[in-house]
Amino acid sequence: MYKVLLVDDEMYVRQGMRTLIDWQASGFEIGGEAENGAEALEWISLHQPDLVITDIRMPLLNGLDLVRKAAETEASRSSFIILSGYEDFKYAQEAVRSGVHDYILKPVDEDELTSSLLRLAGQLRQAPAPAANQPSLAPFVAVVLERMEEDDALAIRHAIGLFISALEADCASLEQVEKAIAQFIARATMAMQEMGIRVEGMTELALLLGWQARTQGWDALSERLAAFVLAGAARLKQARREKAHGRIHSIKRFIEEHYREDISLKSIAAHFYLNPVYMGQLFRKTYGIYFNEFLLGLRIREAKRLLRQTNMLVYEVASETGFNSPDYFVTQFEKLESKTPTEYRNQMTDDAIREEKVL
Repeated sequence: MYKVLLVDDEMYVRQGMRTLIDWQASGFEIGGEAENGAEALEWISLHQPDLVITDIRMPLLNGLDLVRKAAETEASRSSFIILSGYEDFKYAQEAVRSGVHDYILKPVDEDELTSSLLRLAGQLRQAPAPAANQPSLAPFVAVVLERMEEDDALAIRHAIGLFISALEADCASLEQVEKAIAQFIARATMAMQEMGIRVEGMTELALLLGWQARTQGWDALSERLAAFVLAGAARLKQARREKAHGRIHSIKRFIEEHYREDISLKSIAAHFYLNPVYMGQLFRKTYGIYFNEFLLGLRIREAKRLLRQTNMLVYEVASETGFNSPDYFVTQFEKLESKTPTEYRNQMTDDAIREEKVL
């Protein structure tokens, strides 16, 4: 088992990390804990852990300083995973230049951390000492993919520009650049597939794979990276749209089953994790009727049935069909039927009496 040191100034965070994943299944075991960077540096020097997982903000010595200080000692063989609430490239770039294995945003996702541990375990098995000067692209991949999910073209191009700058600064050879791009593509395509994006047949991916450091420049790489990520954003948007269209039918069934309850566009949108404005627009586009009109129609239809088939009082009918106010119920009923609930019931009764007389 590879030994891990957990570093965070919050005890409950360290305790949570212990129980977040199955460490042994990933090939690791918790060797110790530290509540600040200075304490962690001493522990590293004494125990030589294989991996240090550290928060970026801590008293005495922050996470990035801890990585740099450890690299200056015999303990530099330790790999590092940095946990951070910061999405800014400034922190990601500093982490890359410090040679960290991964940069994971808080709150920590169990699957993301497990995947990172498994990758590191494989690297440790193949080569006990990490490759010198080969930058980790995990921080950049994470931030670029976040910009892709946000579908912000300007932010995507800005993030890729910073990524290219980091490659120029940190890669010592053309071979390292090509290896770094290959790693980026592998992680990006895997993440895209996990989001439901189909990468098969992506022309932009084929062009990116065909880029060569020796014959094509940084500008060409930047454009191909941007085209690839923007195409991914477009495919993600389409996948979300298709998923939402499938979900709208579930929403309609939900309304039909719960219209007697105190429901609204906002509450149903929250139930299905959708933006209420978007849900309302999608509902009208799919069914040709506004959400409120559809809900009101269901309630009035049921109210008419109760008025015909039961002796319930008007306020009881209103309550039974989801109206909080009897007065509002009467107003809406009259608007749709051009008569009050009482007039509707009397009409039904009079019609029935006339039919009996005819018979």
